[in-house]
Amino acid sequence: MINVVEYASFASEMFELPAAVIETQSMLNDEKASLEDFVNVVKFDPMLATQLLKIVNSPLYHLRGPVNSVASAVKILGTRAVYDLAISYGVASAFHDLDKNTIDLEQFWAYSLRTALFARYWAQRLALHEPERFLTAGLIHNIGELVVVSRHPEIAVQCTHFSVNQQPWEIQQNVMGYTYKDITIRLLQVWGIPDSIINLIKPIYHSPHHIGSIDAKVMQLAYHQSLHETFPMFNDDICELPEQYAISLGLNQTSLEQSVDNIRLSLLTVVNVFTTRGFGTR
Repeated sequence: MINVVEYASFASEMFELPAAVIETQSMLNDEKASLEDFVNVVKFDPMLATQLLKIVNSPLYHLRGPVNSVASAVKILGTRAVYDLAISYGVASAFHDLDKNTIDLEQFWAYSLRTALFARYWAQRLALHEPERFLTAGLIHNIGELVVVSRHPEIAVQCTHFSVNQQPWEIQQNVMGYTYKDITIRLLQVWGIPDSIINLIKPIYHSPHHIGSIDAKVMQLAYHQSLHETFPMFNDDICELPEQYAISLGLNQTSLEQSVDNIRLSLLTVVNVFTTRGFGTR
């Protein structure tokens, strides 16, 4: 059985992040880089520039008027937020040409987007640092599945056969000995994605009783809410998990219901920006 490192090595050779994503990271790490330098890097990739303008003008940001230039978008969001969004674009773009007969890619990206939207919602609600990194972490936390689909589609198909008594990561563990998240983390490390995003993904499957940071608990709550919204087949024990994570964050049932209503509406309005009809196509 191929291991996590081999999967990540395969993916890093087969799928490359767009040059603009790498350049934006270089700009962030360069103290001499100006805002204009950053804007020019984004503009160098027309797809990234277009995607950025789609996102900043989407209902995610509730801006008073349209944003018509990359320079304005960068000024409004800030360079760090733009870079986080660029990572999401880059990862989706890298995997844009997969066999759609192995997995339902629309469902894959809708599930990932739900996780991203829930994570960002709670990060903003709880006033956590840099909420856009939660959006990015949620959107790319499961790209290990796309790596397995591209290398061993038959294994990916096996991992779709989870039952009402299993979460997806549990059958992945049974079939492969590790999870898609493990492959994701290793690949993101190879790609040089910042620890501020990787560290949000690492504890995403942990128990609600695990003692962890508030950032981790937000990601865990977002993951389980997205799981329930995407796959309503799960039994009561799994469906009750979001409430347990909410309690660990000091939230109540009303807060949970409000978040679900919010994300269902958001998903309808932004899904074309982030799914394979938008974010993942070139």
